Amino acid sequence: MVQGVLIDNQKETILVPFSELLYIQTTENSHKLKIVTLKNSHYIYSSLDKLEVEYPALIRCHRTTLVNPKAIKGIDKKKRAIIFFESPQETCNISRRVYQNLRLSWLEY
Repeated sequence: MVQGVLIDNQKETILVPFSELLYIQTTENSHKLKIVTLKNSHYIYSSLDKLEVEYPALIRCHRTTLVNPKAIKGIDKKKRAIIFFESPQETCNISRRVYQNLRLSWLEY
């Protein structure tokens, strides 16, 4: 079983453990993804669809974002945003159509 997300770009090849991963989000550049961890951010060229298949532990919370359910502290219903344990200043938006599925999947963890 995979213990984290493998980041392989021009500068580095590292394994980000799921315990440090918050979310993965698309950027304005085509096929460029931002991987947000507890300490910093990394950028890779890939697609969310590919990562969603490769890492089934991650949950899609928006068409632009995959989130690590183990890092979720709570869900703000009014703002439709995810609040993280270790980094409360970081938040992710939740789309209306995936809210119920995300909530159920998160509660199962």
